[in-house]
Amino acid sequence: YEAGDFRTSTRLAKTELDACRARTDLPPRSCYQLWNELLDSGLYAQDDVLVEVEGLAFLAAAETTDGPDSEAMASASGLLASLYLRRGRYEEAAVLRARDIAITRKLFGPEHPDLAISLGNEGVLLDYMGRYKEAEDRYRQSIAIAEKGGEESAPLLASQFNNLARNLDNQGRLEESAALSARVIELQSRLYPATHPVRATTLHNRAIVLRQLNRFDEAETLSRESYAIYLERLGPDSRDTRRAELGLAKTLATLGRPRAAEQLFLSNMDYARRLAPAREQPFTLVAYADFLVSEGRPGEAIPLLREALSVLDTSSRESGADPALIAKTRLTMAETLQASGRLEEAEVEARQALAGFVTANALLRLDIQAALASILAQRDKRGEAITLYRAVLPGYEKLLPAAHCQTLNLRAGLAKLLARDPATLREALTLLEAAAAQSLTRETIDSFGSAGGLGPGKGLCNIAETEIDVVAALLDAGQMSEGEA
Repeated sequence: YEAGDFRTSTRLAKTELDACRARTDLPPRSCYQLWNELLDSGLYAQDDVLVEVEGLAFLAAAETTDGPDSEAMASASGLLASLYLRRGRYEEAAVLRARDIAITRKLFGPEHPDLAISLGNEGVLLDYMGRYKEAEDRYRQSIAIAEKGGEESAPLLASQFNNLARNLDNQGRLEESAALSARVIELQSRLYPATHPVRATTLHNRAIVLRQLNRFDEAETLSRESYAIYLERLGPDSRDTRRAELGLAKTLATLGRPRAAEQLFLSNMDYARRLAPAREQPFTLVAYADFLVSEGRPGEAIPLLREALSVLDTSSRESGADPALIAKTRLTMAETLQASGRLEEAEVEARQALAGFVTANALLRLDIQAALASILAQRDKRGEAITLYRAVLPGYEKLLPAAHCQTLNLRAGLAKLLARDPATLREALTLLEAAAAQSLTRETIDSFGSAGGLGPGKGLCNIAETEIDVVAALLDAGQMSEGEA
């Protein structure tokens, strides 16, 4: 593992764990120790290692043998929390992670590396739940501990910097994220060989940020390097390799090379259908569907999304599927139907996404509500759309920066609806002026036109265009002088 040969290390680890399981004379604690070592080493890819029944058995064994406040109990809680995170059971994961942190803090104090690891893992969970600002706080606490640990804590520090960089990307703070990921790459260059998969992960994440900042050539270079490392070290069948291939496809699409991008999307989808576990297929199907929508081909995307939802439905019945992924796929379907002009179906899909929403991801719920509000506005259901926009806006303001594209676009959408009634024209203008005052910065302006139209600058432009329309309406209604306009 330390040499970056993940294929061999995973094979050896699985062999050892299988041998341990086969020993009827060994207590569960023995296998638990090995399971613990495997997961601490980062070998999370094999789902058959993460068996819930086994995890619960380890947890019970740790409590009985070592006690409820033991290090073993903290480790078992943390590992089971990781399993529940993977399966989208966020609230159960949160309870276990909190127990892990409480025990670790009690046993080792507030500045121990194990506490930094647990805090970082809690940050990852909060990220998945859409609670980005809380996640950022956990990462910064973890980093503060790691920075006091000297050279021995350098790998931990690089890992938490990487987590924080991804978190800042989620918050729309792209320049901060890019600067931090550059620091991670420099730090990792001293810790790992150039072709180590850990470094490939950082390159992949940085490429995503650079793509959003319109630094497409750099993003392509990093995407290709990440893909090449994964292909060499993990082989073509690795989940990380397939993910890197998707990342390269998205980069090529933003570079205006749709043919090359589509070849990679099709290759990835073909592999997923033939060889990947069914639970992994929806990621590829949804990614390709997004590409087709961006190319003005929403009609081709809809069957792929239906296929993804069918796979997720089967997985839910058989072994459980990530509810957040189900909700995201339904959201994508609703937006795709909207882009196709099939507004009635889009509304049904968005409402189904909300009705079946069982994940704790607050931001994802807001995204679905915002999409539904947009659909309702197009269907001339003005009153319901305004009510929904007003309900979503405080949530966005709580979870996202003021200059985040989603927040700005939501304000613009609400203002457009308010502007249809002369009685609420002034309210619309006030809403837009407040948005501009909070987000008019050089960084926001420079991010205009970033990949996928999701940069803060694009949102600010939407605010400005809407404001011009509202001012014109006020002028026509005699509610504003020409000089003021």
